[in-house]
Amino acid sequence: MKKTILFLTLSTAIIFCSFQNNSTPVIEKNIAECSQQQGVYVFAFCKPKANYDYLGSVKTTLVFSDPTPSNRIKFAIKKMKSQFPTANGIIFTDDDMSKADAILLK
Repeated sequence: MKKTILFLTLSTAIIFCSFQNNSTPVIEKNIAECSQQQGVYVFAFCKPKANYDYLGSVKTTLVFSDPTPSNRIKFAIKKMKSQFPTANGIIFTDDDMSKADAILLK
């Protein structure tokens, strides 16, 4: 009787071990790390996967002597910090970076 119980226990353990998932994890191709500037997470042409609260919009439609994307980002972050001091992320919603959303990542 003891041998039968031992045999059943071992065979059950072997069966469960053989059904373990040994496949490699699937990596999603749309996941990336975003950069931070001035302590703010910057999202351009994308949205964070983490939950966040929308705080408001920031417009950056000013005439720049050097309208490069990096200058637009710096200006938008500076304006966002003054209007929404609790924001820790910014999402650029327009192709020309003339508008951005201030967010609070949770």
